[in-house]
Amino acid sequence: MKKNEVAFGTLKQSQVRDSIELSIRFKRQRAATEALHKLAREKGVELVIDAIAQPCQVSWVEGWLRIYYKLYVIISKDTKTIFGFDMTDGHIFVLDNKDIRVEPIEQLKHIPYQGFAKVELGIPQLENPDGSSSPCIRAPFKFGAWYVLEILQNGHFFYVQREKTNKLRQYADENGLDYHVHFKDKLASRAKLATVDGKLYWSLRCEEHATGKVCYVLYDEDVDTFVVTEKAPQVWVLQQRNAWKKLNAYAKSHGDALAYPRPYLAKVNGEDVWAVPLMSKGYLVCTVKTAETSRVEQVSDSLAAKMDGSPLQISVDGLDVTATCWLEAELAK
Repeated sequence: MKKNEVAFGTLKQSQVRDSIELSIRFKRQRAATEALHKLAREKGVELVIDAIAQPCQVSWVEGWLRIYYKLYVIISKDTKTIFGFDMTDGHIFVLDNKDIRVEPIEQLKHIPYQGFAKVELGIPQLENPDGSSSPCIRAPFKFGAWYVLEILQNGHFFYVQREKTNKLRQYADENGLDYHVHFKDKLASRAKLATVDGKLYWSLRCEEHATGKVCYVLYDEDVDTFVVTEKAPQVWVLQQRNAWKKLNAYAKSHGDALAYPRPYLAKVNGEDVWAVPLMSKGYLVCTVKTAETSRVEQVSDSLAAKMDGSPLQISVDGLDVTATCWLEAELAK
């Protein structure tokens, strides 16, 4: 073991959990893409619309030494500027595209949809109460390609959710409600599409400042009003990976197994669902709108053949969305 590395057992369990949770977010292509688009806009640098940050090994020479970083990279539309998001600790680089070597990370270069790739990367350093940092942990991460249903605004990803997140957090601040904000992740608590009593809202999970009691701030976009409730809303399942977790757990609890490595979008009785065939017979489905999981004999209007890793323009419960395929990371077992 190198002197700048430590075993998991030498850190407190809560520290390790927080560090792993944060490091996984740093290694997600979607989080990196959002951060780089935001920075480029702030700096007035034009990017290709909805350019996706690509995992690369980036290197340049400092003095006599060539240094290497594993970064998610977006190059500006005029190719003069490189925006890089460090996959190890989330640090952002803004570099002149000169004398810099940018190469794809081999393990992730041709990762197939429905496939996985393992890459050993660092877990970001932990900040101790005294301001010092704990040593770096290196660990294997498993990357897979999964779809996320993105609501678009002006042809861009992320805008709608960020706008609603800011709106709900402002309301929470003004009304003495707390929400989770990590010191290295300012968007840890995000607005989510949710259904309450059959109506669509944007929801933010909060806690009462005095008691710590969980509550939810709901924003009704139709009438521009807020509601605070203790009743947990039914959060929409916009991520294929989350749907797979629900469906896989349901299958195991009923003594069955999934016959396909990814759920796909389909319809049951006109309702949009994530669906996957079972090893026995029939299908398991998870509704996008209410996250209810059940077993059915047949599904219709399946998008299984079209979900090959390329983006899809679709309508889900009347909302125009792009189903975008992102690299998602998790700690390899």
